[in-house]
Amino acid sequence: MNKLLLVLILLGIFLGLLVSCASAANVVSLNPQTVELHPGSSKNVQIVLDSVPKGLSGFNITISVLDPKTAEITAFSFPDWGKWHMKSTIPSSSVWIKTIDLDNKVRSGDTNVLLGTITLTGKKVGTTNLNLTKIEIVDDGGISINPIVIAGEVCVSDNGSSEPMQSPTNPAKGSMKAPGFEIIYGLVSLLAVFLHKRK
Repeated sequence: MNKLLLVLILLGIFLGLLVSCASAANVVSLNPQTVELHPGSSKNVQIVLDSVPKGLSGFNITISVLDPKTAEITAFSFPDWGKWHMKSTIPSSSVWIKTIDLDNKVRSGDTNVLLGTITLTGKKVGTTNLNLTKIEIVDDGGISINPIVIAGEVCVSDNGSSEPMQSPTNPAKGSMKAPGFEIIYGLVSLLAVFLHKRK
């Protein structure tokens, strides 16, 4: 009984550490997360990395509009800290962008680091996802940063339309929570307490 109790407690601690690591991961998101447009109108969307504990050397990112008939990327501006800019041709439904931090303007511990700003233009009424389909980010030590990615949504409506747009059938992947780990951790902890009281 003592060995079983010890195993359950250690398992609970291990799962708790996994939950903690998942919640502490870097996150790349879009601001605003939901972009509301009319056909022919445009809005800017920022690509933001929440934190860089070990600085930032550079990145290579591809951002795509899932349905190219609904909206497209018509412009892109690089962050002030970026040097040696490179990007694919625009306008397009998918754009890749690259830059590096030659002057070390992004420091270790910085938060809400701007990676760039895209301009979206509505084409026809509909709703689609705005996805970061490829992300390569490297810190100042040459180590890859593998962030959680939170995709955005683009809603294009008629001028003056007040009806809410329907959500896409394929919601964006990537969540900042790990409910499976939390549930298992809770059950294991309860079982361990129950066995301990039965001794």
